[in-house]
Amino acid sequence: WQWLQGGRKKGEKPKQTAHRETREEIGVRSKDLKFLGFLPRTTVYEYPEGMRPRPYRGQIHTWAVFRYRRKGIPDLRYAKTRDFSELRWETAAWTRLHTAAFSRPVYAQVEDMLIDFLA
Repeated sequence: WQWLQGGRKKGEKPKQTAHRETREEIGVRSKDLKFLGFLPRTTVYEYPEGMRPRPYRGQIHTWAVFRYRRKGIPDLRYAKTRDFSELRWETAAWTRLHTAAFSRPVYAQVEDMLIDFLA
């Protein structure tokens, strides 16, 4: 399990990237999202040896927070990529416990920032 992620294109602002990646990966249009802001810190992880996709060593994440304006779950048929095979609403804690071990510390940091952000 993982949350959406993606790279910023040259000249693209972070908010534009977040909207584009959401559309590409899970098929959600910008008009169906309310942008709440960015979490206050970036997070970083390195891929374990043997799992590194060349030429990458790891990832640095800037976390955007949105509220989905529609009911139900987004329909993956509208996604432009096939990065995800299933969507469902879960808690941040559940996601952290069910993701790859090397990314769990990052997800724990995000969970802590979300608690403060949404308070």
